[in-house]
Amino acid sequence: MLHELVIHTKADTEYDQYLNADRSTAYDVGNHFRVLESIVIDGFSDGVRPVHIENGCDIYLFFGSRVLMFISVHHDTLLLAHLRALGTEYEQAKALTEAIGRSIKYFDL
Repeated sequence: MLHELVIHTKADTEYDQYLNADRSTAYDVGNHFRVLESIVIDGFSDGVRPVHIENGCDIYLFFGSRVLMFISVHHDTLLLAHLRALGTEYEQAKALTEAIGRSIKYFDL
């Protein structure tokens, strides 16, 4: 069970940006936050695996129809690391790199 949910300051800005975009994008971001709430309350569903592991920090990617959500878990803390508009594979790889960097800095790994 996770005990703490933290939102990275840059992810908070991204949240506001996507929430104030068109209705479909805002709906997508709302769905992502329902996923976060579920993870904090119930933990991860069976079969959910990290896309990257960095020094004991697991990084997960959740796809929406318009927005990607990257979260990191280290010990009992869940960090909303990055929100990014769905883009090309190259842009998604850059977004993962950004999420990894934010997670490393936040958790001081």
